[in-house]
Amino acid sequence: MKIVLINPPWYRLQNASLSHYPPGPTYIAGALERIGYDSIVYNADYDPKIKSVVGGTNILNVNELTKKYHLYIKNLYDFNHSIWQEMRKVIEYFKPDILGVSVYTVTFKSALNIARIAKEIDKDIITIFGGPHPSIDPEGTIKEEFVDFVVIGEGEITIQKLIETIDNNSKDFANIKGIAH
Repeated sequence: MKIVLINPPWYRLQNASLSHYPPGPTYIAGALERIGYDSIVYNADYDPKIKSVVGGTNILNVNELTKKYHLYIKNLYDFNHSIWQEMRKVIEYFKPDILGVSVYTVTFKSALNIARIAKEIDKDIITIFGGPHPSIDPEGTIKEEFVDFVVIGEGEITIQKLIETIDNNSKDFANIKGIAH
């Protein structure tokens, strides 16, 4: 079973870069590894060509970021933007059976774009959203067309049970605490 965990872009949509590795997907990868599943973590918010967050330093400059909000909106809905082409290539290359997406409220729309791209590539890719936003609004998140499962709260144990259930071709999700489906 191929599992890809993605940290969606937010800074990159503003011509910036998240220069540290995202903890959420990394924790989930570790939890999956403990039960024998390999996964790939892809930080779509990191651009190796951009060495700073915003404004030429590794310090988050909120004023600079605020000035770039218009770029975020423009690039979020431009599916010809290089980041969405990159997401398509990543998903096509790794061919995941399961795509996990770490979602903050600011990355929710970006995460939905990634899930939509995945389903366009292969409608059978199982999409799982976790992180702060789905934990705060699991009902709203699971209503989204391209989201198959939501992991609510700390996801390390929950994701293990969910992946094992999926891998066993079981549909018995009712006994898994901490999910919406």
